Amino acid sequence: MGYDDGWDDYNWDDDYDWYQDDDLSSSSGVSVLLVDPPDGIGRHPAIRVGEYLFLTTSQTKRRGESGYVELPQGEGGLERTSFVNLNKKFDYNSCNTICEIGELSLELWNEISTVLERYHPDIDLDNLSLDEDFDDYNDWDW
Repeated sequence: MGYDDGWDDYNWDDDYDWYQDDDLSSSSGVSVLLVDPPDGIGRHPAIRVGEYLFLTTSQTKRRGESGYVELPQGEGGLERTSFVNLNKKFDYNSCNTICEIGELSLELWNEISTVLERYHPDIDLDNLSLDEDFDDYNDWDW
């Protein structure tokens, strides 16, 4: 539906051993998810930033384009080099989440958050909880 890229050709039903980064100290806590957005473009990997999703594309023509940040192959569990589109955000609750693929590295999250501050100043990145489960754990009354 007007959003043509190589993710449409990928067979997400194949058995695939997702890349797992065992070095959790360099993990940002920002999830890479496989989602189905409401506008009919089909399954796409996306990153979750708070209550928003930003879709990725595998089109290499996006390299260096304003509002796109390159995610190298293996980053966040992605099986190919991708480009996260920070120009358009989706409400997390409006999308169907299929599964979690992985997490972004802290280094890449720092690069993405710098671009997000420019494009979406309405997202409060300073108070963004990157690990909601950790916050839930700390709220327990022991």
